[in-house]
Amino acid sequence: MKTIIRKFQYIVAVLIATFTLSSCDGFEVGIGWGPDCDGYYEATDILCSRTWSDSWYNDYEGLRYYQELRFYYDNTGTDYLEVTDRYGNRRTSVLNFYWDWTGYDRICMDYGDGRSYLDHISFNGWSMDCKFDGEWVTFDGR
Repeated sequence: MKTIIRKFQYIVAVLIATFTLSSCDGFEVGIGWGPDCDGYYEATDILCSRTWSDSWYNDYEGLRYYQELRFYYDNTGTDYLEVTDRYGNRRTSVLNFYWDWTGYDRICMDYGDGRSYLDHISFNGWSMDCKFDGEWVTFDGR
């Protein structure tokens, strides 16, 4: 009889631990989203505390691109783009945008005349990997 009671107590303890730990919000992995989530604030802090830059070269057109994204805590930002051709001629543009989280790993940037999206955002030290309008990019933070 003692063996049956001990087994029953063990099963009850395992069930209680399983149900208690499975509903714990403290064990989330990744970026949380929403005003009551610490992950949301942490991701916003990382996003707004760095200037995010990327550069690439288009062999077909012979153009070198350099881009900087800056996000500010008031949900505004700037998009700086510099294009240099093979002869050294430069064109620059600075576009302002409004941004907001639209999911736990997605940002919408509204430029007024169009929108861009950063999807599947993940931070890794001083870099940010994401899909920028459907293209995988890695931005370096500084």
